[in-house]
Amino acid sequence: MSTPAAVADVQIVTAGRVKRPGHDLLAQARRRPLAMVAFAVIAVVILVAALADVIAPHDPYRIYFGKTLALPGAASPTNVPFILGADESGRDILSRILYGARVSLWVGLLSVSVGTVGGAMIGILSGFRGGKVDLILQRFMDSQQAIPSLVLALLLMAVLGSSIWNVILAIGIVQIPYTNRVVRSAVLSIKEETYVDAARVVGCTDLAIMARHVMPNVLAPVIIIGTSGLGGAILTEAYLSFLGLGVPPPAASWGGMVSIARQYMLTEPHLMIAPAVTLSLTVLGWNLAGDALRDILDPRLRHR
Repeated sequence: MSTPAAVADVQIVTAGRVKRPGHDLLAQARRRPLAMVAFAVIAVVILVAALADVIAPHDPYRIYFGKTLALPGAASPTNVPFILGADESGRDILSRILYGARVSLWVGLLSVSVGTVGGAMIGILSGFRGGKVDLILQRFMDSQQAIPSLVLALLLMAVLGSSIWNVILAIGIVQIPYTNRVVRSAVLSIKEETYVDAARVVGCTDLAIMARHVMPNVLAPVIIIGTSGLGGAILTEAYLSFLGLGVPPPAASWGGMVSIARQYMLTEPHLMIAPAVTLSLTVLGWNLAGDALRDILDPRLRHR
């Protein structure tokens, strides 16, 4: 008996042509202008983060004495102007924004990986085994979810201390309950399917069934949760850095740049505008991409 995971790998033949599932997803994305805009924004952010060393006009950590709070377009000692100006320490704002993209993506991707993988494992185990295992795990998840996510992240950072790895761990732990809920609901339905019963009949262990039949069928919701949650993870990192509990200085962080710029908001607004707009566009891009993937991968929403 073929499983849905195996069927998904089979090429679909229509009208004399071979049509792969990936082509169908691409065609669905092209019919959604906002999805294409979101993917374009994400591609630009990833490209900027990867090439920050090449395209940054200045060293983001170099202090240019006498250039503090320089206006956009001001001259610099290196003959390359400060395109977006300089901050309160005389560092190039544009270069710090470019390097901040690297920090934000690094924190976002790793923290979402922790949250989605951890939540998916707990959800699969809880939903498939049921009984006392399900009861204990879900009550633990309920107790964690009862605390607002930002408050929980602040508590974890206060205990763990300020470092990039602690930020990743704190944000990842906060995201675990949300992934767990979705995956557990999917597993409760999947474990009643005929192919799961057939696997039990032929002698497959619970671990083998979860690995070969359950996990592939919850992959789509996990991808959607991860993509949607990445924007929230980047924003949470910015919150923590804004409050002084995120990525420690002198590392370039969008939230940290906004936090420092607030004291100059009325006199030097360019210090805040550039990192705030960049952060907003990046988070918006990831949120729209998550919504688009949900619509594309969910057959009930695909043709709306």
